[in-house]
This record gives sequence, structure tokens and C-alpha cells, in this order.
Amino acid sequence: MSVFSRPVPSAATFVSLAFLQPEGMTLVFGLFSKREEDTARDPLAEGSARAARWAAALPRIEPATARREVLEMLAERVERVARLTPERLAGLLTVDESLDWLRLTLATQYVTAARGTGSIEEGLWRDNIEFANTFTQAYQRFFLIVEEDLGARKWRVLLPRLSVRMMQQMMVDAKFRLFRFERWIPAKWQTLHKLYRLCAKDGSAEESMTVQSGGEGGTHTSVASTYLQVLMLQLVNAGNLPPPQLEWVARQLPVWVQTLGLKLSGHMPTNGGFYVDPGSTSGLHRLDDHPPSGALFFQTASLEAALYQQRVETERELARATIRDRDRMIDLRGRLEFLDKLATQFAMNFHPLTRRGNREDTDARVRIVVGFQLVCKAVKEQPRAEPFPDSGGSNDGYTVAYEDVAASDVYGFFQTPGNTVTPAGPVARGATNFENLRCNYWRLVDRSVSGVRVLAPANEAECTTIGTLVAIHVEGESSWLLGIVRRLRHESARETDIGIEVVAHNLVQVQLQAFTPTAEGYKEAETITGFPHNFYGLYLPAEESSPKRKERTLIIPREEFDSHKPEEPLSLVAGQFVYTIGLRHPLEKQADWAWAALEVLNRKPVPEP
Repeated sequence: MSVFSRPVPSAATFVSLAFLQPEGMTLVFGLFSKREEDTARDPLAEGSARAARWAAALPRIEPATARREVLEMLAERVERVARLTPERLAGLLTVDESLDWLRLTLATQYVTAARGTGSIEEGLWRDNIEFANTFTQAYQRFFLIVEEDLGARKWRVLLPRLSVRMMQQMMVDAKFRLFRFERWIPAKWQTLHKLYRLCAKDGSAEESMTVQSGGEGGTHTSVASTYLQVLMLQLVNAGNLPPPQLEWVARQLPVWVQTLGLKLSGHMPTNGGFYVDPGSTSGLHRLDDHPPSGALFFQTASLEAALYQQRVETERELARATIRDRDRMIDLRGRLEFLDKLATQFAMNFHPLTRRGNREDTDARVRIVVGFQLVCKAVKEQPRAEPFPDSGGSNDGYTVAYEDVAASDVYGFFQTPGNTVTPAGPVARGATNFENLRCNYWRLVDRSVSGVRVLAPANEAECTTIGTLVAIHVEGESSWLLGIVRRLRHESARETDIGIEVVAHNLVQVQLQAFTPTAEGYKEAETITGFPHNFYGLYLPAEESSPKRKERTLIIPREEFDSHKPEEPLSLVAGQFVYTIGLRHPLEKQADWAWAALEVLNRKPVPEP
């Protein structure tokens, strides 16, 4: 039996006594009144002790159920309560501090599901946002009372703890909006700054406190350090970090602030850094010559040094990695790029990225094909070019055209069941044996040799995420570009700013065949139906000017890369020869594709049909 439950009388007892028990009677023949029964079931009625027991009884193996019970409790015991007391606030804080395990579980579920898009990802995102904002709204009710009655000691002693937990809930909201590349509205910033200003005025902003976390030991924090963590998280809103990396940053922030001694100061530094105006509607800005009066300053030299040291250690690990540990190599390469992005954001002095070419402002329309499979399909079919629609709309049914790549030295091929290799070659101009491909028509705003920046309607940009492969055709040009989405920022509710790295100016769709080892050597791999195991890929010729493509490379489906062993060969047709190739050091791996260098192991003439 729960410690909060009471023996339930029979229905007959309630019927016989219902008309005898006046409202407000405390006890009739051993039965509690409705008011006392309600108090007995209220986990916030008597402060921290009962609240801790209620939170400990939540089902950890069923996070969705635990979340629902918490939301129901908040609605019944805070939102619908007319008179809020310090004891109820203390109970609410205790429940909140006991639920860090639930927040981590919900966040992990989302990050795992955020590799793609869909209803599951959308539902988890809304669940997390609702959970954080419901706590924030509950705290907002208490904060209004504390603000009006700050002189009362019973409220004042709870102000630092209230501010810390409310800031942490706002930090969860900020994190999940960054997952969607969204920014805070001014009202959010005003609330955050107001919490800090009130504690600073009260003299409690720097007070250290020990916060219990789900019964797993306490952590030391303060209003000022929590405020700084929210500011630092918002500083990495460049739109170039996927959810797993943002989640890692959010979990590292308390460690960085505590171990590196990061803090805000009222003294303006002379060697760079950042400042924040607690009276504004924005976060950290790079320090300039004229910061506003009342600004607080933030130096990141120790963090910058720590990130550099971690990069050096990662480079050493990568140098020791071998081709047999491809996943490890990909993770290390990704970590290096991630550390470079963080170092750029937190650098004491801004260091612009080195570009391979000058960026040029432009205003043109572009046709976009999104996703590895559709890009492969478009490259394979190579239908004729068609004009852009006059309306400039998006998502119209359109047959995508690619420039003729017959001059390339690599062609696609297919393998017949009789093991006869036959070159596929380009599809004839005007051919109609292909299905229409769905395109988006977006606006190009600037470009360089290494990348383009486009503006897209927000509802259409939902089909892209960091790492999405896209093909780009600029209006008025004949060639197509292969790109990877590297940055996303929702500039408004209607428009998304997308940064795309251009990785190839010429590409070819190819069909590859896998082999499996046997006692006599390697034989052609087969599917369960007995046909050769073939799959499509994109061949990218070497390009000396590209930092990643100084040698020939292939982009293939993620599942094929994961199942392929480095020592097992693949076959590919080029011109009049069948090449046996091997995949070598990997360059990158995303949700639906992987990119690796290739090495030619052998070649033979194409058999006669």
C-alpha cells in the first residue's frame, strides 16, 4: 500500500453517511472528509519529505508513465491551487530535483530518434518541450509571489533555489529549440535576465548551494553559474551542430563552469571575450569597444585551451587508428570537426573560417533534390533540362535533369543473373522511362567555390537536417552540384537559412557489387533470392583543390558501408574495364549514407555480351 493512501470505505458506507456528513467535517465514524483525503494524497502539501517519497515512487522503467503522472500532479497541485505557500514550493523543488533521471531519459530518447524526421521525432520533441515549460509555468506563479513579498524570510530563502531550477527548465527549452535550429523570442530572454537581476539585487546570485539530484548525491551550483550555462548554450546556436552534439555540450556545461572556473565579471577585460547585458533581450555578444552600461563580461581562455588540448589528443588517436576500425576513424574525424566548431564559437577573439574562394552575393533560384536515394536516381536517369516554373513554387512534380556525364571515365553498370557485366551508360535524351522526382525551389543568396547559402520556406526545410545529401541546380546554369547540409537556422516562422557545403561539381551514379569470402577465394555475394547483391553509389572523381577529395571517393548507402568489411572487394565498371576496388579510409558517415576513399585493386576487360 502506498504511504499516501487511506483505507477505502465500501460504497454502502458512503451512501449511508453522505447525507450525514456536512462539508468541512474533519472526522465522522473514522472517515476522513474530502478535504483531508485530498490533503493526504497531495505530495506537495507538507514540504520536501512527502514530495521526495512521491517522486521516488515514480516508475523508472516506464518514463512515459512517470512523465504523465508528474504533469497531472502539477496541474492538480499547482495550477489549480488558489493559495500557494512556501511549503508547496519546497515540495515542488524537491520533486523537480528528483526528476533529473527522467529528463535525461527523455532527452536520450529524442536524440536517438532525431537521426531522421517523422511523427516519433515530432512527438518526443513536443513531450520534452511540454515537460520543461509546465515546470517553468509553475515556477512563474511562485516567482510572482516571491517578487512581491521578498522581505518575508520564508519566501526569500527559497529564491536562489527557485531561480536555479527555473533557469534549468528554461535551459531544457532552449536546448530543444536549438535541436530544431530555433531561437528564443525576446520574452524568454527577459524572464531569464529578470531572474538573475533579482537574485543579484538580493545578494544571493553567488551563493553556493548543494542540489540533490534524484537521490544520487548533490551537486554544487549557484544562480550565477546556472545563468552562465544558459548563456553559453545559446552561444552555440550557429545552426551547425546536430542534436547529439548539442546534447553533449549541454551535459558538459556544468562540468566546464565548475572545473575551469568560468564565471561572469563586472570588470571589462582588455584581451577579448564576451559580454551580456542583463537588461536586454539577447544573450552573449563578442566584446567590442562600447559595451552597454551594466554589462557583465565573460572570458573563455581556459575553455579555449581545454578544447585545443582535447583536439590534440583526438588527432593522436586518429593517427593510431587503422582501416580495420573504420567506425572509430569516422567518430574521431567527426570529433575533430566538432571541436573546431566549438573552438570557433567560444574563442576569445573571433577567427573567421578559411574559405577556398570568395563569397559572392547573388539572388537566383535553385532546384534542390533532397536525400541520398533521390540524388542517385536523378544522376542515373539524367533526363533533359527543363525550365524553372514561373510561379517559383516548391514541391512541384518535376523530372530532374542532370548534365550529360558521358565524358566521365566511370559509368554505371548492372549485373545480370548470368553474371554478365553490361555497361549501363547514360539514358537517351528525351527518354520517358523514369518516374518524376520531387524537387524544391529555393532562393540562392550567396555562394563560393566551397558552398552555397539558400533560403527555404520553413515547412519545406523540415525535410533536411545536418548531414543531408542534396543535389543543387542553379537557374541559368547547366551543371549540377552535390552538397551536404552543414548549417540550419530558422530565421523566422516562415523561412530557414541553410548553409550547404559543395563537395562535387561532377558526379556519377554507379552500381556496385559485393563479394563474400570462401575457401577458394571471393565469390559474388547474392541476395536471398539468388540474384547478385548490387547497390547504388555516387562516384566522385579526385579534385586537387578539395581538402577531402584529393583522391577518388565513393558515397554509398549507410547500411552497405556498415555491413561491408574493409578486406572484401567490390566491383565497378569504368569504360571497357571491370575494376575490382576496395574501400579505404572513411571520410564521413550520416544517417543514410557513408563516404570513403577507394583504391583500385585490379582491372579486367568487360566480358563480351
